[in-house]
Amino acid sequence: MAATLSKVYKTTDHGNTWEEISALYNLGISSFLIDGNTIFAGSSGTRGLYISRDTGVTWEKILGFGNYSVDKIIKFENKYYAGRYDEEVQKYSVFVSTNGGLSWENTGLNSSTINKVFSLATVYAEPPILFSSISNMGVFKTEIPRSGLVFNSFLNTPWNYKNENELVDKINSFFDHSYPLLGYTYHPEPENETSTTLNFLGLRSAEPEIYYSSHSGYDFGLDFGTPVIASSSGYASYYYCKDCGNSIKINHLNGFQTTYMHLQEDGILTKEGPVWVNAGDIIGKVGLTGRTTGPHLHFEVTKDSDGDGNFNDDFPTGRTDPFGWQCTQKNDPWENYSWEDALGSHLGTQSQYLWNYMNGNEIRTMSPDSNPNEIVLENKHAIFENPIYLFTTKMISYVQPSKNTFGQILKYINNTSFILKSFDQTGENITNFINPVFIEIFVDPENLTGVNLNSISLYFYNEVSNVWEKVPSSFNDQLNKISATVNHLSWFAVFGEKENSAPVSTGIIISGSQNDIWFTEPPLVELFIENQENTQNINTFYSLDNGDSWQLYEAPFLINTDGINNLIYKSQDSNGLMEEEHEHIIYVNLSNKITKKIRVNGAVFQTE
Repeated sequence: MAATLSKVYKTTDHGNTWEEISALYNLGISSFLIDGNTIFAGSSGTRGLYISRDTGVTWEKILGFGNYSVDKIIKFENKYYAGRYDEEVQKYSVFVSTNGGLSWENTGLNSSTINKVFSLATVYAEPPILFSSISNMGVFKTEIPRSGLVFNSFLNTPWNYKNENELVDKINSFFDHSYPLLGYTYHPEPENETSTTLNFLGLRSAEPEIYYSSHSGYDFGLDFGTPVIASSSGYASYYYCKDCGNSIKINHLNGFQTTYMHLQEDGILTKEGPVWVNAGDIIGKVGLTGRTTGPHLHFEVTKDSDGDGNFNDDFPTGRTDPFGWQCTQKNDPWENYSWEDALGSHLGTQSQYLWNYMNGNEIRTMSPDSNPNEIVLENKHAIFENPIYLFTTKMISYVQPSKNTFGQILKYINNTSFILKSFDQTGENITNFINPVFIEIFVDPENLTGVNLNSISLYFYNEVSNVWEKVPSSFNDQLNKISATVNHLSWFAVFGEKENSAPVSTGIIISGSQNDIWFTEPPLVELFIENQENTQNINTFYSLDNGDSWQLYEAPFLINTDGINNLIYKSQDSNGLMEEEHEHIIYVNLSNKITKKIRVNGAVFQTE
């Protein structure tokens, strides 16, 4: 963009050719901000601020800015800042917009000057700093408040946890902020989005790093049979669907509903409803009903967007992320997404932070003059040795790594997953350091069961190869502390080699009286683990309804159903890895029915 006293021009080919923008003629335009396809153009007179959302093709005046001169405009962390005259105090100041430029508020600079804001600049720090250069007055600074989450905390962790961080550590699959349209057939996710998931931190990636695209809730990796508890009080009702399995919904009477899927048949709170439950009441057990490959709890939150008390008409627009939207660099796409389909017009929902526990997140600014240059988050500790410039570091407690990224031999040590990032003063990501970064992690000794202590080490996630790579580490078994030195920042976690890394394999023995292939008395089915010395933490599951529901194998059982029974079975090792399903056809004839085969010869089939 370029401007003369009366005309404005733009170029899209690096200055080779220029095109005049007639819509901005004679408006005294003197300042620009290009933010992707959005362009701001500010008048140096009293003509205000103009915006184009299509790379300068069409323009409109921002009425919320007023008829004031614009001295300078910049963007920082999804907010826009502009130097502007304040009519109330008849002075120039710095104004901020948090809604894309629609409305503006005074940041409170209001120095004793009436001179113009000559320049604006920001420093990425904690807290961030906005600098304003005032002509003939010098430089002023103010702290920039972080874009805060919208809190509406009323949910507790839906299981009895040992460590509060389990709420994040147990996540297997995220709420997808791009298109959380799972099960909604009228508006499918665009094909270019079907392989990626955008989570509440603003991180976007594909499987196996982040699971899974279009997901409308959270999958928590919990053991089969773990009691599921009501996250908050309300009226609970039962429902079943082929994909959901046994499920409980709770209307919390505050405009939100929580859903708990894949519960066992055994121990379900009710098969009717609504019934009143208090926060902490057991409503069921983690199971394998519905569409699921392993034991887990699917947890989902729906907001009553239209306030009519009926959550059925909020599908899928009322789906919301209980972790909120914690990315300050961009807006939540789901909150701002609208579309039309055969059912009408739809608009996504704002995600508020609904948990009573705040997920671990620490941020610090470090410099050569500060000491110590360290950041501590729960059981995780990082020290930056002799930094040579100012930078800001974030440490975020993160989710358990996908089992598809670290294989059969390794076991993830709970509550050791975290992301470590650093940013320079402009907000650019720093991935490598000249001087080393020292990392210490303390682990709960209960999480080391079945692990070779000599193999425990820190690992980092290689985003190119999508596998975890080992970092040279030392483990102090007296302090249960892992220590390592790195010079690059990444997603880190602690793993150890399992004492028995042989893949789990399930065998079967079927006994009983038979006539040819048919059992004439209820056959006794015995399942066993073939290749493991210690089977204490291995669970075996079986299904007699083609996988719609699964039972935990605890003892040999009889099959009393006449006909052809398709028995499906599989086992899960102590690290959560599930073997491939086995199928065994069992022929049962307890009623002495005719079982002779009939052969048809020479038949002709015709269609008209």
